[in-house]
Amino acid sequence: MAKEDTGAGTLRVQVLTANGALPVVGATVRIGSFLPETGAETLFRTLLTDESGLTPILTLPAPPRAESLTPDTVRPFARYRVSVLKAGYYTSADAGTTIFDGIRSLQPIYLVPESMPGGDGA
Repeated sequence: MAKEDTGAGTLRVQVLTANGALPVVGATVRIGSFLPETGAETLFRTLLTDESGLTPILTLPAPPRAESLTPDTVRPFARYRVSVLKAGYYTSADAGTTIFDGIRSLQPIYLVPESMPGGDGA
């Protein structure tokens, strides 16, 4: 992250399916930064979901909270890319997960099965 990211916030990802009704156990969650201007990506951590579809809580750098009090200096949050992979599901990626200094964030990610049970196309 940039030099101004001297604060920190936390992120926990919850991976679900069936419109949020079922947790996805053992999904691989990759958390990194992404700079759309250059296409550069930095991987910070790879985590697995537990029986509730939750990752462990991860502390991530963010700009200090005081930066949000001065308009037009820097954005008051850090932006991260969260990608989720699990066999049998379409991959999901979100490049807009934001982390604020001193704030706990829970990011739900909804996976769609590659094929539906009993789906014979009829």
